Amino acid sequence: MRDLINKIKIAKNVVFGDYNAATKALVAVDLSGFNSVVLAIDVGTMTGAGTFTPALMESDNGTDFTAVAAAEVVGTLGALVTNTPQKVGYNGSKRYIGLNVVKAGVVSAANFGITAVLGDAETEPVA
Repeated sequence: MRDLINKIKIAKNVVFGDYNAATKALVAVDLSGFNSVVLAIDVGTMTGAGTFTPALMESDNGTDFTAVAAAEVVGTLGALVTNTPQKVGYNGSKRYIGLNVVKAGVVSAANFGITAVLGDAETEPVA
């Protein structure tokens, strides 16, 4: 079957918008009940001389996050580039994940959003 809608869950991590702060804090994504995840970064216009760079984070409790070990990251993350989406997967064992997007240099506007797509549900169909 080609049905995917009943097998995945979409969880917004960072609402699409303009960000200028030094760090756009992540929102915890609960992986409970799912065995795979992809975080998709939708990038709009980036202006200025600085960069925004995402880093995958993990947590057991949804509050205390640490950087994910390279061996548990599927794919590669780099500095955000205008109109260039990115995606990254996670194969670690923690219950919560998210992205921390850190600013370096002078960026007058960073337009992006992050969405988590959870898959391989333990119970289907997914609501």
